[in-house]
Amino acid sequence: MKYITTSNLYWDGFILDNIKMMPFEDNEIERCQAIKGDLLVCEGGDVGRSCIWTYDNPIMLQNHIHKLRAYYPLCTLFFYYIFWLYNMTGIIGGKGIGIQGFSSKALHNTLVPLPSIEEQERIVKTIELAFNEIKG
Repeated sequence: MKYITTSNLYWDGFILDNIKMMPFEDNEIERCQAIKGDLLVCEGGDVGRSCIWTYDNPIMLQNHIHKLRAYYPLCTLFFYYIFWLYNMTGIIGGKGIGIQGFSSKALHNTLVPLPSIEEQERIVKTIELAFNEIKG
């Protein structure tokens, strides 16, 4: 099956020209598969680097990518921007010697704000308007 690694995942999208193949067991599919709308977060390298899987086709994930999936209505872009902020300000960062990592335990212990869905969408709209102004 096709799968992506952290080298495919970037803040502004995915690089999919070097997709790898690997066998997955049936019992691994649900845990290791991203579907449209999932927020994917790098465990290593650029810790916390995130992107939303926007493709219709599911993709399998290397074990160094965390998958965050909303089970009730949330604005995934809001949480993308939270991870961007946390990454850029050093709120999240790798631990250890050598290659830095952001373990699933560290992810589970990361506090994020949870305003109403309307407020999440308003914040995202404001951020995107500001970014569009900067881009000119």
